[in-house]
Amino acid sequence: MSGVIIAQAESRSALDQLISQDAYYPDIAHYDVNEFSADEVSPALSQFQGK
Repeated sequence: MSGVIIAQAESRSALDQLISQDAYYPDIAHYDVNEFSADEVSPALSQFQGK
């Protein structure tokens, strides 16, 4: 099973801290973090544009 989580955090270390609180991590859940800048987004997600 897989999925995509889009997250916005103050820093990479803040995101790592959030991931570490997952009850399934690291035994069951595995995370690959890919940073990106959302230059084009749906109007429903406009608060993330350029972040």
